[in-house]
Amino acid sequence: MSKFRAFREKLNVEIYKIKSPLLQFLGVLALASAAIGGVIIIYFIGFSNTTAQVANLSHLLNIILMFYLVRYVMLFLLDFNPLTFLKQNLSEGLFLVVVLLEWSSGHFFDVTLLEYTLQSTTGFNPSTFFIMQGVLFAVLTVMVFLKSRFNLAKLHMNPAALLSLSFLLLITFGTILLSLPEMTTGQSISLLDALFTSTSASCVTGLIVHDTADFFTMRGQLAIMVLIQLGGLNMLIVATFISSLYSGRGSLMSARIFSSMLDTDQTQNLKIIIRKVIYFTLIIELAGIIAIFFSWGQYPFSSFAEKVYFSVFHAISAFNNSGFSLFSDGLYETALQHQYALHLVIAFLIILGGLGFLVLQDIFSFERFRKREKRKWRKLQLHSRLVIRISGILLLIATVTFYFLENSNSLAGYSLAGKIVTSFFQAVTLRTAGFNTIDIGSLATPTLLLFLFFMFVGASPGSTGGGIKTSTFSIAIQAAIANIRGKEHVEIYRRTIPWEAVNKTYAIIIISLCILFGFTVALSITEQQFALEAIIFEAFSAFGTVGLSTGITADLSDIGKTIIIILMYIGRLGSLTLGIALSRKVKYKNYKYPEAHFIVG
Repeated sequence: MSKFRAFREKLNVEIYKIKSPLLQFLGVLALASAAIGGVIIIYFIGFSNTTAQVANLSHLLNIILMFYLVRYVMLFLLDFNPLTFLKQNLSEGLFLVVVLLEWSSGHFFDVTLLEYTLQSTTGFNPSTFFIMQGVLFAVLTVMVFLKSRFNLAKLHMNPAALLSLSFLLLITFGTILLSLPEMTTGQSISLLDALFTSTSASCVTGLIVHDTADFFTMRGQLAIMVLIQLGGLNMLIVATFISSLYSGRGSLMSARIFSSMLDTDQTQNLKIIIRKVIYFTLIIELAGIIAIFFSWGQYPFSSFAEKVYFSVFHAISAFNNSGFSLFSDGLYETALQHQYALHLVIAFLIILGGLGFLVLQDIFSFERFRKREKRKWRKLQLHSRLVIRISGILLLIATVTFYFLENSNSLAGYSLAGKIVTSFFQAVTLRTAGFNTIDIGSLATPTLLLFLFFMFVGASPGSTGGGIKTSTFSIAIQAAIANIRGKEHVEIYRRTIPWEAVNKTYAIIIISLCILFGFTVALSITEQQFALEAIIFEAFSAFGTVGLSTGITADLSDIGKTIIIILMYIGRLGSLTLGIALSRKVKYKNYKYPEAHFIVG
């Protein structure tokens, strides 16, 4: 036993000498392999390929998968505790076992395991085989990079700048993808329109310059759906992912990044939080898919598969508050205009997506639910209670107001139940979702003004929606009431709101209004062919990442489209986040000038 320990110690010493440079080299190779694999998959998706070309692409992707296998074995050999390494990387190891079986079966039997499975079931198809390889590559790539460690602190970028950069990269990726030939139905798309569509999908807005149903192929629609999903989850995933990448900085760095990204103090167990968020998202979207599938009514789908596809697309679009639809007229489609069960399902998906991930965790977490059952005095967290309360009040006000303003206009001819459901649906969707069951262009001017207000407020912090956020609006109202009543402190639920939060609230509102005013003026100069009312509505819709339009989006000039693109981007990030990203920290702040008194009001 002593000889074995001595041998192991000598081996560990030798491993230590070569471990660091070898790990760096493997990291560079992994990054290059992931990039090459991504290019291969994009080429397959975006271009028409012959059978021989697909076979060549499959061979190249198989080489990358074999590299992942070799890398895993080398990391196992370099680890000082191999058994612990296997336990910590069990999922990756199981997927790589599939890669090993593929290689060995192809080497010894001239047919791989996946090929044999396809031949025995549906018949071998090179494209289907490549897709299965691509899914395996994507899963392994995500696993590899989630466990990687990069010292991002050397970039000297604050969290807001990193978040801004992540959205830019996602938008750029989407633009390139949507520009490929196989994304559109025989029509070429300009670079600006591809950028517009990618921004709208990534920022979960829903404004379109081309009909999603007719202009884009199924591949293009799937690309848009992926951008919607990544854009909706990006705020939280990037926050947690970046936190884990700050090597050697400890939990305080991770906590600061997480709280900066999501505007929250919940910084414990970041990996547990992100895992629960993904679980909640998948469960809610799956439930939404099933509910939507059974709510289409008698809509004439061409096949069962098409019905499933439409259900998946609209569930993801609804939960992420996106507003993209596979119908040319949205849910205002003649066959869907009065499918009220469908409208209610989509409305509740929008509500859940707009509450915010931390609120969903507080409500649906089994652990928290069990604690509340055992201790009846325990309530939801203050943030959750505030968000639910203000969201409910805003929904009620919007529903009632829309009903009375449009009762004899766009709602004329509807039954009483239809008027109530339609009013409720529009009250929900105008917050940040962008679906419509009525003709937005036919709405009365008072209704459009009502829409502007609710689009400006938007959804809740840490959600898939935009706007200044419900909590910001609530704190601003409470601060105004406290000021009028002469109180020194702002109070909510018998708790004092720090002045730092109140000042942040004012900053968000003022910056947002300034941005909207400036960009609206710019649009009124470049788009003089449209009424000012329509221009203002378009600007508010873009900034709030809502996606509703009076019908002018596709006819905007190139400059007008560029302005809307910038507005969507700013609206998704949040005006304050962008301001922090572009600003420098104040080096000296421990001083105070003499007080000055001005006449206010």
